[in-house]
Amino acid sequence: MGEREDREAAQLALAEAALQRSQWTLARELMHQLACTVPQNKHYRAQLSFARAGELLAAGDSTRAREELERTLRLAPNHAGAAAMLEKARGGRFGFGRLFRR
Repeated sequence: MGEREDREAAQLALAEAALQRSQWTLARELMHQLACTVPQNKHYRAQLSFARAGELLAAGDSTRAREELERTLRLAPNHAGAAAMLEKARGGRFGFGRLFRR
């Protein structure tokens, strides 16, 4: 692996870890950088959209969050996190406060 690939892999690991910890803003910023660096990478764009959805939900904007989750699923139809979040959001059973507590 070259230096650029090493940096990309390290940044992806940081972004994925931020997503796992529901650190939506950090994850969005890191995924945005990756998506700009490699715009053809659908995984990066899907994870960017998922992080945006998390930010929007944390801010209480469920309508825009659902739009981002739908975008995530168009990019990555098997994205389990987005599918689960969207299903719960659509069903009105989503305890957003519980999801975003740290």
